[in-house]
Amino acid sequence: MTEMMIFRAGLVLAALVFACSAGVFLRLREPGLPRLEHFLRNRVAGAILAVLALAWCIPQVRAVAWDALAPWLWPLAAVAATLAYFYLDNVFARAVAGLLIMGAYTFLQVSFASRLATGVWGALAAWSWGSVGILIAAKPCFLRDFFRLTARSALWRGIAFAATALSALLTVLAAVLAGKA
Repeated sequence: MTEMMIFRAGLVLAALVFACSAGVFLRLREPGLPRLEHFLRNRVAGAILAVLALAWCIPQVRAVAWDALAPWLWPLAAVAATLAYFYLDNVFARAVAGLLIMGAYTFLQVSFASRLATGVWGALAAWSWGSVGILIAAKPCFLRDFFRLTARSALWRGIAFAATALSALLTVLAAVLAGKA
Protein backbone atom coordinates (compact mmCIF):
# COMPACT_ATOMS: atom_id res chain seq x y z
CA MET A 1 0.00 0.00 0.00
CA THR A 2 2.75 2.44 0.94
CA GLU A 3 4.70 1.54 -2.20
CA MET A 4 1.66 2.37 -4.35
CA MET A 5 1.24 5.73 -2.58
CA ILE A 6 4.90 6.55 -3.25
CA PHE A 7 4.42 5.46 -6.87
CA ARG A 8 1.36 7.71 -7.26
CA ALA A 9 3.22 10.66 -5.72
CA GLY A 10 6.10 10.00 -8.10
CA LEU A 11 3.69 9.94 -11.04
CA VAL A 12 2.23 13.29 -10.02
CA LEU A 13 5.74 14.74 -9.66
CA ALA A 14 6.72 13.29 -13.04
CA ALA A 15 3.59 14.81 -14.59
CA LEU A 16 4.57 18.22 -13.21
CA VAL A 17 8.13 17.86 -14.54
CA PHE A 18 6.86 16.78 -17.96
CA ALA A 19 4.33 19.65 -18.03
CA CYS A 20 7.03 22.19 -17.10
CA SER A 21 9.32 20.69 -19.73
CA ALA A 22 6.54 21.02 -22.30
CA GLY A 23 6.25 24.69 -21.38
CA VAL A 24 10.00 25.17 -21.73
CA PHE A 25 9.98 23.53 -25.16
CA LEU A 26 7.02 25.61 -26.29
CA ARG A 27 8.72 28.88 -25.32
CA LEU A 28 12.28 27.95 -26.30
CA ARG A 29 13.88 30.28 -28.86
CA GLU A 30 17.50 31.02 -29.77
CA PRO A 31 17.90 34.06 -27.48
CA GLY A 32 17.16 31.83 -24.47
CA LEU A 33 19.70 29.16 -25.40
CA PRO A 34 22.75 30.54 -23.56
CA ARG A 35 20.91 30.63 -20.24
CA LEU A 36 19.56 27.10 -20.76
CA GLU A 37 22.94 25.74 -21.85
CA HIS A 38 24.55 27.34 -18.81
CA PHE A 39 21.95 25.64 -16.60
CA LEU A 40 22.68 22.26 -18.21
CA ARG A 41 26.26 22.61 -16.94
CA ASN A 42 25.15 23.56 -13.41
CA ARG A 43 27.08 21.24 -11.13
CA VAL A 44 24.99 21.85 -8.00
CA ALA A 45 21.65 21.10 -9.70
CA GLY A 46 23.28 18.14 -11.43
CA ALA A 47 24.65 16.77 -8.17
CA ILE A 48 21.26 17.09 -6.48
CA LEU A 49 19.56 15.24 -9.34
CA ALA A 50 22.36 12.66 -9.37
CA VAL A 51 21.83 11.96 -5.67
CA LEU A 52 18.09 11.54 -6.31
CA ALA A 53 18.75 9.18 -9.23
CA LEU A 54 21.26 7.15 -7.21
CA ALA A 55 18.91 7.00 -4.21
CA TRP A 56 16.19 5.69 -6.52
CA CYS A 57 18.59 3.15 -8.01
CA ILE A 58 20.00 1.73 -4.76
CA PRO A 59 16.96 -0.39 -3.79
CA GLN A 60 17.02 -1.94 -7.27
CA VAL A 61 20.75 -2.69 -7.02
CA ARG A 62 20.38 -4.05 -3.48
CA ALA A 63 18.12 -6.81 -4.84
CA VAL A 64 20.86 -8.17 -7.12
CA ALA A 65 24.04 -7.10 -5.30
CA TRP A 66 26.30 -9.50 -3.44
CA ASP A 67 25.69 -9.58 0.29
CA ALA A 68 29.13 -8.12 0.95
CA LEU A 69 28.43 -5.16 -1.35
CA ALA A 70 24.98 -4.23 0.01
CA PRO A 71 26.18 -2.23 3.06
CA TRP A 72 28.48 -0.20 0.83
CA LEU A 73 25.86 0.99 -1.67
CA TRP A 74 24.99 4.25 0.09
CA PRO A 75 28.63 5.24 0.72
CA LEU A 76 29.46 4.34 -2.90
CA ALA A 77 26.56 6.51 -4.10
CA ALA A 78 27.86 9.43 -2.02
CA VAL A 79 31.36 8.97 -3.44
CA ALA A 80 29.98 8.69 -6.99
CA ALA A 81 27.93 11.90 -6.61
CA THR A 82 30.93 13.74 -5.16
CA LEU A 83 33.24 12.56 -7.93
CA ALA A 84 30.63 13.48 -10.54
CA TYR A 85 30.37 16.98 -9.08
CA PHE A 86 34.11 17.57 -9.25
CA TYR A 87 35.20 15.64 -12.32
CA LEU A 88 32.30 15.25 -14.78
CA ASP A 89 31.01 17.73 -17.26
CA ASN A 90 27.28 17.90 -18.02
CA VAL A 91 26.37 16.40 -14.65
CA PHE A 92 22.83 17.74 -14.97
CA ALA A 93 22.28 16.01 -18.31
CA ARG A 94 23.67 12.74 -16.97
CA ALA A 95 21.43 12.94 -13.91
CA VAL A 96 18.38 13.62 -16.11
CA ALA A 97 19.35 10.52 -18.09
CA GLY A 98 19.49 8.46 -14.91
CA LEU A 99 16.11 9.73 -13.78
CA LEU A 100 14.55 8.95 -17.17
CA ILE A 101 15.97 5.41 -17.12
CA MET A 102 14.87 4.75 -13.53
CA GLY A 103 11.46 6.29 -14.22
CA ALA A 104 10.91 4.08 -17.24
CA TYR A 105 12.01 0.96 -15.36
CA THR A 106 9.86 1.72 -12.32
CA PHE A 107 6.84 2.67 -14.42
CA LEU A 108 6.97 -0.66 -16.26
CA GLN A 109 7.70 -2.69 -13.14
CA VAL A 110 4.84 -1.23 -11.10
CA SER A 111 2.39 -1.10 -13.99
CA PHE A 112 2.85 -4.82 -14.64
CA ALA A 113 2.77 -5.71 -10.96
CA SER A 114 -0.44 -3.74 -10.33
CA ARG A 115 -2.04 -4.46 -13.71
CA LEU A 116 -2.12 -0.75 -14.47
CA ALA A 117 -4.28 -0.37 -17.55
CA THR A 118 -2.14 1.96 -19.65
CA GLY A 119 -1.64 -0.78 -22.22
CA VAL A 120 0.62 -0.34 -25.20
CA TRP A 121 0.73 3.46 -24.75
CA GLY A 122 2.26 3.11 -21.30
CA ALA A 123 4.82 0.62 -22.57
CA LEU A 124 5.65 2.81 -25.57
CA ALA A 125 6.06 5.90 -23.38
CA ALA A 126 8.28 4.06 -20.89
CA TRP A 127 10.33 2.59 -23.72
CA SER A 128 10.75 6.10 -25.16
CA TRP A 129 11.75 7.60 -21.80
CA GLY A 130 14.29 4.84 -21.23
CA SER A 131 15.71 5.12 -24.75
CA VAL A 132 16.10 8.88 -24.47
CA GLY A 133 17.74 8.39 -21.07
CA ILE A 134 20.20 5.87 -22.51
CA LEU A 135 21.06 8.21 -25.41
CA ILE A 136 21.66 11.14 -23.06
CA ALA A 137 23.71 8.94 -20.71
CA ALA A 138 25.87 7.82 -23.64
CA LYS A 139 26.36 11.34 -25.01
CA PRO A 140 25.27 14.08 -22.57
CA CYS A 141 25.87 16.69 -25.26
CA PHE A 142 22.82 15.25 -27.09
CA LEU A 143 20.55 17.06 -24.61
CA ARG A 144 22.24 20.38 -25.37
CA ASP A 145 22.10 19.66 -29.10
CA PHE A 146 18.42 18.75 -28.86
CA PHE A 147 17.69 22.05 -27.11
CA ARG A 148 19.55 23.86 -29.89
CA LEU A 149 17.59 22.01 -32.56
CA THR A 150 14.32 22.70 -30.77
CA ALA A 151 15.10 26.40 -30.40
CA ARG A 152 15.84 26.76 -34.11
CA SER A 153 13.03 24.64 -35.60
CA ALA A 154 9.29 25.05 -35.12
CA LEU A 155 8.77 21.43 -36.20
CA TRP A 156 11.10 20.06 -33.52
CA ARG A 157 9.68 22.48 -30.97
CA GLY A 158 6.23 21.03 -31.71
CA ILE A 159 7.50 17.46 -31.51
CA ALA A 160 9.25 18.09 -28.19
CA PHE A 161 6.17 19.87 -26.81
CA ALA A 162 3.85 17.07 -27.95
CA ALA A 163 6.07 14.31 -26.53
CA THR A 164 6.45 15.93 -23.12
CA ALA A 165 2.79 17.01 -22.96
CA LEU A 166 1.65 13.47 -23.83
CA SER A 167 4.01 12.09 -21.20
CA ALA A 168 2.46 14.46 -18.65
CA LEU A 169 -1.04 13.30 -19.61
CA LEU A 170 0.00 9.64 -19.48
CA THR A 171 1.51 10.00 -16.01
CA VAL A 172 -1.65 11.73 -14.76
CA LEU A 173 -3.74 8.93 -16.26
CA ALA A 174 -1.47 6.34 -14.66
CA ALA A 175 -1.78 8.09 -11.26
CA VAL A 176 -5.57 7.99 -11.54
CA LEU A 177 -5.56 4.34 -12.62
CA ALA A 178 -3.08 3.44 -9.87
CA GLY A 179 -5.53 4.87 -7.34
CA LYS A 180 -8.23 2.53 -8.60
CA ALA A 181 -5.98 -0.55 -8.71
